[in-house]
Amino acid sequence: FVLQLPPGFAATELPPNVRVEMEGAVVATAEFTASPGSVTVKRRLTLTAGRFDQGLHPRIRDAFRAFASVRERVITVEQP
Repeated sequence: FVLQLPPGFAATELPPNVRVEMEGAVVATAEFTASPGSVTVKRRLTLTAGRFDQGLHPRIRDAFRAFASVRERVITVEQP
């Protein structure tokens, strides 16, 4: 998604990009990029298998939680 900034504002600080990978189960990424007048956030969640062993469920849950936490990241914008 793209966040349109108010006129005269610029992103001065972006969160670090995120990659969470659990081999054979889940790959989750989030990328933050600033352009004049906007910030683009790209989130991608890929399930690399259709079924998972029950023993993997706690690790998969943790990967999903890490991915969901991206929504709590702070983007700082200022009017120069």
